[in-house]
Amino acid sequence: MLHTFHGGIRPAGRKEATRRSGIQPLEPGPARVALPLAWCGGAAELLVQPGDTVGLGQVLARPEGEGIPLRASVSGTVAAVERRAFPSGRGEAVVLESDGHGAPAPAEELLRPVEDPEGLTSGEILRRLREAGVTDRGEPLYLRLRRAVDRAEVLVVNGMECEPYVTADHRILLERSARVLGGLRLMLRVLGLREAVLAVGGDKGDAIAALQKELPLRGGPIRLVTPRVRHPLGDDRMLAEWVTGREVPAGGGAEDVECLVVTPAAAAAAWDAVRDGRAQLRSVLTVAGGGVERPGNYEVPMGTTVGEVLRLLGREDRAGRVVLGGPMTGRTVLDLELPLERGAGAVLALEAAECARYQNENGVCLHCGRCLSVCPMGLEPCHLLALEMAGAAAELEAQHVEACIECGACSYVCPAHLPLTRGIRRAKRLLRERRREGEE
Repeated sequence: MLHTFHGGIRPAGRKEATRRSGIQPLEPGPARVALPLAWCGGAAELLVQPGDTVGLGQVLARPEGEGIPLRASVSGTVAAVERRAFPSGRGEAVVLESDGHGAPAPAEELLRPVEDPEGLTSGEILRRLREAGVTDRGEPLYLRLRRAVDRAEVLVVNGMECEPYVTADHRILLERSARVLGGLRLMLRVLGLREAVLAVGGDKGDAIAALQKELPLRGGPIRLVTPRVRHPLGDDRMLAEWVTGREVPAGGGAEDVECLVVTPAAAAAAWDAVRDGRAQLRSVLTVAGGGVERPGNYEVPMGTTVGEVLRLLGREDRAGRVVLGGPMTGRTVLDLELPLERGAGAVLALEAAECARYQNENGVCLHCGRCLSVCPMGLEPCHLLALEMAGAAAELEAQHVEACIECGACSYVCPAHLPLTRGIRRAKRLLRERRREGEE
């Protein structure tokens, strides 16, 4: 039985420019990519030095403990090993200068295909996922699966994609439906579960039809559900509550209600890795917004900078705001030389008119109550913003500000255009700072 949740919004989709745009390679490819050693998952042994020639998929570094190998997303030369800034912080990175040829690494560096992936054991599937470097939400997929064994009761693929502009998951579900379902069946075997839920937004009719062609008319281990799109149902925590009917605790995740939620991209990459021995070297991104000349869905080598994507596809000088992710939950990018993070689903270059509604820092609350009615967590965003402006850390904690999932619904409906979500992020940061001060 499927459930519901309080609040939520149905924002204007603005997907017309990309929803019919098939996945295509980013051409010409990036001149350079920067691949952080932190992607290995901890301390790593560097296997290359500046000046070395590398092939596509070659292992650049290996984790010293748990983690995944760092592989070259382009062929070319190691230009440098240096500290670089990334959206999540700073760290050592391998910078590759691409030769534009995409020449593969030596055969011994690559995984071999298997004829019958259905015949592999759970341990063999996990080993191939690890060696291929498959990630989901920026975390190694094999680790997520291994933690969920004997804990997860439900496996869910999140194909909701509720945010405006973003259509990458839609195109993956449509164009790679067999691979998504194949990867989902492999994950079911690893987890020892009998059934998975494939949740696809009801606005994706062509993708739903493609999936239905691959599924039996009745029965089978995969249940396709097509709810009406309502943001933030695309949030993993909200989707887990909708599927299971169990409330995720404040600050918790889907795993707290015995649910493992994965992306369509991870499911397809899992099948590619296990069956074809193909490492995950690229991400499918929606590149859209008024500041983009050629909007669409592109397969982009990992480690490509945000600025490089925009230079290749549009006129970045038209962009009033560049966002990594969707416009509701994504983060503004100030430094266009930041490399894309794993799991980024979109790069949006929004013109000033597209984001003006969120810029009124000096607005006054009208006490209309709209933000209360749409908050899926039952919070009072307008009150939380007032407490943040007053620096009232104790009251913020008492009002459960950390339960906010930062979905952006409150900011979207606010007639005064108050930056409610931004203020709540600042409030959370204030609480963390006060706690650190208390520990010192």
